[in-house]
Amino acid sequence: MKKSLFIVFFLISCNIHAQEWTKVEENKVSINYINSGSIRNIGDALEFYRLVNFFDSNSVGRKSVVLKMRVSCSNRKIMYLSYKTFSDDFGSGNMIKSKIIQQLTWIAPKSNDYKLSIIHFVCNNNKNNY
Repeated sequence: MKKSLFIVFFLISCNIHAQEWTKVEENKVSINYINSGSIRNIGDALEFYRLVNFFDSNSVGRKSVVLKMRVSCSNRKIMYLSYKTFSDDFGSGNMIKSKIIQQLTWIAPKSNDYKLSIIHFVCNNNKNNY
């Protein structure tokens, strides 16, 4: 069973590198990218993959994180579904941590929050015209 899980995580990680990422936002700490090809309608929301490259690695060596997220365009809210952290940029190097979020919560970003740029990009780049 552990071998099967490893193979699944490995294939997902390989798929991350082959995807095309669009830069959406940059701040003092990181650069945020969205894979516009990953945007999918899920009920009345959109799911997508976000990549964050940090300028500096943290205490456990994390340099990037790939997140699966959900956005509500009508409510301008965002939710974290899962994430994987990596030792190098663009989800490469060693995977440090992988987590599926158990308690899903909608987040309403404040007016100066970078998450608003992410919501705007995802909602305006949905191929199914949400």
